[in-house]
Parts: sequence; structure tokens; C-alpha cells
Amino acid sequence: MDFIRHSKDSRFIVFSDSNSSLEALSGFRIELDLVPKVIKDYTSLIKAGKVIEFCLIPSHVNIPGNDRADTAAKAAVCLPVTGKKLQASEFKPGTSRLCLEEWQDIWNSAANNKLHAICPTVGKSVHNNLISRRDAVIVNTLKIGDSHLTHSYLLSGEDQPIRTKYDTVLTVKHILLDCPELLDVRLKYFTASSLKDILQVSTIKASLVLLKTLIFIINCSTCYQYFIVAINPSL
Repeated sequence: MDFIRHSKDSRFIVFSDSNSSLEALSGFRIELDLVPKVIKDYTSLIKAGKVIEFCLIPSHVNIPGNDRADTAAKAAVCLPVTGKKLQASEFKPGTSRLCLEEWQDIWNSAANNKLHAICPTVGKSVHNNLISRRDAVIVNTLKIGDSHLTHSYLLSGEDQPIRTKYDTVLTVKHILLDCPELLDVRLKYFTASSLKDILQVSTIKASLVLLKTLIFIINCSTCYQYFIVAINPSL
């Protein structure tokens, strides 16, 4: 691609005997390190007026000259490794992929973490610019699961609040998803089966889901008023 970029000619054919490489390019397999770079260079050259075609040529097996070239290339494997330096950018894709995999393994081992149910895959958080920053703060607070009603006991030194009627700990999940007393209100505004579905903000429908959630909270019984104030003091 560098040769084409600096050439004064406008039409080029790139010959390759690697069918897998050409398939990777035509299939946009960007998970392979070099494919994104080649596609980016190809696109910029096409926009600059260059005409580039890729052509698969037959394997050079049983062609005397090519067999000798193969033998010479394989002999190089036995040569000592040179100290040639590589650009740091060559290591970036593989390093990023390795770090992401390690991060995902660590996160998977924390499956009991309340945030794991909201975001099971790392590195894929999507922010919705269609909602205000204030609404985004409310959504994130609900995702974390902290509120005055459910967590003020940590500051006051009191016992953790329990819904004795249902023999369960009082949590944001209980309020938004599980509480039988609020079933009619929930069904009126949404039928989600998980907190991830209720608090999803990665699509254009996120603002509508958020609105339904807030209306649902406002219409809850008075025993949840502290919860409302905790996530939205202006209500």
C-alpha cells in the first residue's frame, strides 16, 4: 500500500497466493491485526483516485524456481533472531484484546456482584446522548442500586432494612422488579424481567423506558418516598 501511495500510476493489481488473506479482507475480519490497517489504507487510496484490484494466483508448489524460494525462506527459520525494532502500534491490537479478555475473566468471576446482571460484558457500555445528564445520573444510581432507603443504615449504624412481610432485604431490585405490592403499577408501565431490561439506555427507546420507570417510582406507595428523594431530590 505504501508503494501504491507514492506511485504516480493510478491503476494497480495486487497479486497474492494467500487465499485466507484475501478472504479476510473481503470479509472485513477486523479482529485480525493487519486487516483494519489494510482496509483503511485501501479506502484512503481509492478516495485519492487510485484503482486497486486484488488477484489470487495459484500456489507455487512444484514450480522449480518457487520451490527454491520456499527452501530458502524455510532455512531462515534456523537463523538467529535479529534485534530489529517494531513500532509500538504493532502490539496495540493484540495487547488490547488480551487486556479485555483478562478483564472479562475477572468480571465473570464476580457473577454475584449486583452490577454483573446490569452489564455482563465489559468494554461495551453505551451512553445515550438523547437523555439529559440529570436523567443519566438517575439511571446510573439505579444501576448501582444505592438509595437513602436501602443504604442509609450504613451511615446511621442501624440494621439493614427488611421487608418482613416478604422476608427479604429491601433493595432497588425489590422495589423495581420483585415487590408484590407494586405489581399492578409495574405491569402498567413495563413488563421487563430484569433490571438490565428496565434500565437499558443504549437504544433510542431508552428515554421512554426511563420515563416509565420514573412515573412508576412516583406512583409507588408512601413507604418508598425516601427512595424517590434519594435518586431525585426535586420530586
